[in-house]
Amino acid sequence: MVDADVGRALRARSRASRVEALGRALERLADPGGETYARLCEEIPAATGFHPATVRAGLDLALAQFHRRGLEALVASELGPNEVWNPANAPRTTAVVTGGAIPMPTFEALLAPLVVGSTVRVRPGSRERIGAGIFARAVAAEDAELGAAIECVAFARDDANAARAFFDADAVIASGSDATIARIRGQVPPTARFVAYGHRLSIAVVDGRAEAGLAAAVAEDVVLWDELGCLSPVALLALDDVDGWAEAVALALERRSRALPRGAVPLAAAAAIRHERDTAELRAAADGRTRVFASADATVVREADARWGPTPLHRFLRVHPVDGLDGLAAALAPVRAWLSTVGAPEPLHPALSGFGFRRVRPGQMQAPPLDWNHDGIGTLRPLLPHRGG
Repeated sequence: MVDADVGRALRARSRASRVEALGRALERLADPGGETYARLCEEIPAATGFHPATVRAGLDLALAQFHRRGLEALVASELGPNEVWNPANAPRTTAVVTGGAIPMPTFEALLAPLVVGSTVRVRPGSRERIGAGIFARAVAAEDAELGAAIECVAFARDDANAARAFFDADAVIASGSDATIARIRGQVPPTARFVAYGHRLSIAVVDGRAEAGLAAAVAEDVVLWDELGCLSPVALLALDDVDGWAEAVALALERRSRALPRGAVPLAAAAAIRHERDTAELRAAADGRTRVFASADATVVREADARWGPTPLHRFLRVHPVDGLDGLAAALAPVRAWLSTVGAPEPLHPALSGFGFRRVRPGQMQAPPLDWNHDGIGTLRPLLPHRGG
């Protein structure tokens, strides 16, 4: 456990001091010529199975948002001036359970407690095991006192005593599937603040005739991180020219995959991809409207309607026709509770404003700024829920 003296020293520092040091650590992570960035590029493929070229492209795009100005914008948007929040309401200790397959959410989950003056102990998830350690070393390199406030913990899932000690904290931040969140919720003390980031999915929406540049941007969002992030589009909903969009995106995926090959695909996912391809081929033979575009690294299915189907990820995209905004609302209804972000051309953004999810340009879905409203609840705000005295 982090030494109590370290926690007291952390809380004694001004928020501005913590933010300044953490901003430098973020810039260390994001420096493409630096040792920390090189370590990310080397260790992520070995630990996750992502192709090295795909990892570098994903980091280049996402970490461009990791800088001190971005952190200051996050603090200003969620916490406001120092006097708005009572520091006594900040947790002294925070336990973090990371999830997913990519490192950026891990960085943000560890950043939040440190900003508000809480020490952190983190248990890395099963798929993304290296981000926490690299983040801790980057912070320590910029500020030894802040670095000492982070502890990485490993214990077996069935070790009840270790789990009880780990979750004995003032706050718990957890990311993962809804089942994982439910399991963790049962281990969190009733007195702790529980901040949960559960299952989320994202989509892309286009209108008009298919455009090569826009199709390439959608393909980029699918290719980066092999569609395994919660900001990766699992479906493209076309308000017009669904055949043109399906064909254009399939071609763009095939071209981009030559430079950024798909990484290792688990056996279960490979079997699911094969099953969904075969099922779509059968539908194509039966209805004459479904089409399948399959390459070595990607699958695009032009669906006959807007009904949702299983998405095995790993560069598997369904393209659905929708009849205007009313048709879009109906198509999204089954997944509305899990929607995170939509990639859409900027002229469509005003029309989509009433849907409640974040809207970004295609090609930028994997690069949210630090001050984006994470899962609709924020990054820092959940740790400081009480205003005033």
